[in-house]
Amino acid sequence: MTKRYFADLDNYAESDIVIIGAGSAGLTCAYELSKIAPDVSVAIIEQNVSPGGGAWLGGQLFSAMVIRKPADKLVQELGVPFENEGDYIVVKHAALMTSTLLSKVLAAPNVKLFNATAAEDLIIKEDASVRGGKYVGGVVTNWTLVTLHHDTQSCMDPNVIEAQVVVSSCGHDGPMGAHSVKRLSKLGMVPDVPGMAALDMNKVRGGGGPGGASAG
Repeated sequence: MTKRYFADLDNYAESDIVIIGAGSAGLTCAYELSKIAPDVSVAIIEQNVSPGGGAWLGGQLFSAMVIRKPADKLVQELGVPFENEGDYIVVKHAALMTSTLLSKVLAAPNVKLFNATAAEDLIIKEDASVRGGKYVGGVVTNWTLVTLHHDTQSCMDPNVIEAQVVVSSCGHDGPMGAHSVKRLSKLGMVPDVPGMAALDMNKVRGGGGPGGASAG
């Protein structure tokens, strides 16, 4: 186990693409890359032990998963049964969709999932030939348990994974969510980030908070 894992760390220390977050967006990205670019090395960084993010359940912790079209094409390709409801489809349990997608990603020979691993920062490199003089060259990683205890432990050095492309699919705001874009904003590499917009319940519902959620 040790030999295999550290061989993977060595092989993916310089990857073509790094995906931060193994939720539905990150897994779908990796799945599509495994089809269109099978020779490209893809490393997925997931802070949790279990990948899948919030996609193991549907909205409001219900079991069914509602998927808007045209994303039904992906569901059909994966062979997951569903009910057609017009503008959207319904998979009887979100875990059925997520487990099927996850199995395809993990079986891809060019994709490696590093779970229980947190992306602590971005690698920023300077190059006068690119716009703004800076570009993202990879991610700084650490064991998630180490990341969670930086305030109580010292000298916990991280690792790095260099990559030509970094995809952030961290999802909602939070201690480890959407932090990559916020980091770029602080460095002046992207304009100010307005926030989560429609995903910010306090703003989109006029301050009503979660209690204003509808059953629709």
